[in-house]
Amino acid sequence: MAKKSPSVTYKSTLEKYVKTKTEFRVAEDGVVFLVDELNNLVTRIIEEANTLVAKDERSTLLLEDMKKAADEVLRKGPVSVDELFEKITILPVVELKELSKRVRKKAEEVLEK
Repeated sequence: MAKKSPSVTYKSTLEKYVKTKTEFRVAEDGVVFLVDELNNLVTRIIEEANTLVAKDERSTLLLEDMKKAADEVLRKGPVSVDELFEKITILPVVELKELSKRVRKKAEEVLEK
């Protein structure tokens, strides 16, 4: 039987934390959901960081790896897609053409990974 991974946090700890952020009662199944989501999120970040470490042929996960991995997993960006499209619609045709070329090139680079 496979050994179960430890949780990122205890249910009771997260419940106490949530209670400091809201005046409302917290449903137990909601807390369980958050614990599971945190576990999944941290696991995804660690897996992405592992990829970075392996690519650099290192044996230590560094802060930089964790930050890059978190950015990748959380898809941190300067603006939302909707905000971006609002800005694109006001571009002159010449700039829109240049943007199109750059986006196409970047998409090809990303898809190659």
